[in-house]
Amino acid sequence: MPRSVIAECNRCNRRLTDRFRHLTEEERKPVNVAKVAVASEMVRWVWATGLLVKEEQSARTAAA
Repeated sequence: MPRSVIAECNRCNRRLTDRFRHLTEEERKPVNVAKVAVASEMVRWVWATGLLVKEEQSARTAAA
């Protein structure tokens, strides 16, 4: 897997972890509300990461 994709996944993991903690500890949201908020954002990150992988694969194919 390309390093840029791994770096993006690590950044996403850190952000979502921090967001969950912020929602539950600082804003005192119910855990299930925080889970839904984080899951919603995670879906968008997965989609964006998939596009990033697709872009890099097509760039490699074009270069070959």
